Amino acid sequence: MPTGSKTAQTAQENYEMGMKYYNGDQGHMDGQTTVKDYGTAAKYLHMAADAEHAVATAQLGIMFWSGQGVRQSDSEAIKHWTHAADKDEPVAEIQVARRSWCCCSWCCFCLCCLC
Repeated sequence: MPTGSKTAQTAQENYEMGMKYYNGDQGHMDGQTTVKDYGTAAKYLHMAADAEHAVATAQLGIMFWSGQGVRQSDSEAIKHWTHAADKDEPVAEIQVARRSWCCCSWCCFCLCCLC
């Protein structure tokens, strides 16, 4: 369970912890094993996003889109991607662009519309 706060940890540290829980870390970096836990990852990433960390905000968009550790919500995903895209985060910019031109508004590889 996250114990960090904006004052105790930087946004970058919260982002790194979030991604460690998102991916599951087998001790490659620090010798400690972290079990994949999307719920805990989301909590750390929310702290980083609240501190305006654009990459963490984009990652939350991905998690909301797929329902990983959070309640699935297309509108929350798009909200997070739009906020991150406003900060020039490239993954978020791509996701926002895909949602604006795709006729079905949900697929990843639309060929209008053979998905």
